[in-house]
Amino acid sequence: MRIVQVGCMGMGRHWVSVGRGVPEVNVVGYVDVVPSHLDAIQTDFGIPKDACFSDLGEALDRLRPDGVLIVTPPQFHAPIAVQAMEAGCHVLTEKPLAPTWETCLEMVHASRRTGKIVMVAQN
Repeated sequence: MRIVQVGCMGMGRHWVSVGRGVPEVNVVGYVDVVPSHLDAIQTDFGIPKDACFSDLGEALDRLRPDGVLIVTPPQFHAPIAVQAMEAGCHVLTEKPLAPTWETCLEMVHASRRTGKIVMVAQN
């Protein structure tokens, strides 16, 4: 499965390690709005520069992943998840799903509308 990871610092660094160690997963891209976060994973993990993006839409258009892993602060989970599902991707996000009941429902409706799976996990 081809995955794009959104969020590269904090727990995102842990997920970079996890993604690189799971043979069934091919992390094809990383997205973070903070350039220094992308620089850090390039340096620390040997991630190629052409796999790093500051814009999720560009990463989705260019890489056409099967899924998106969201490792951002909770207030960004819903908009990222909806964008990913509308682009044809399944979504795995860290907890909480979203900060409000209304934004959780937005994600559920997007899942139903697109036929894509959205799930929550936490190590």
